[in-house]
Amino acid sequence: MISEVDPTRAFPLRVTQFDRARQMAWTGGVPFGLFRGERIFRLTPNGKSTTFSMEETFTGPLRKLIMNSMPDLQPSFEKFGDALKERAEA
Repeated sequence: MISEVDPTRAFPLRVTQFDRARQMAWTGGVPFGLFRGERIFRLTPNGKSTTFSMEETFTGPLRKLIMNSMPDLQPSFEKFGDALKERAEA
């Protein structure tokens, strides 16, 4: 993934869960479990519609240090969610 905040910085990710109709998760981080981030995307049936949600967690002993140096990725993820919603409802 490449952040729109800093397009020169790439974040290598690995898809760790994939259930086409329900959930996908990706993770990234540094070796030895010093820092790990996981983002989970969920599709939940909701009557005649579907609810989309994203959840992000960070773990590891270097979590605070790395999080303080990371750009804010939330706008990129919100843009992703908005584009997904637009495409799904088209």
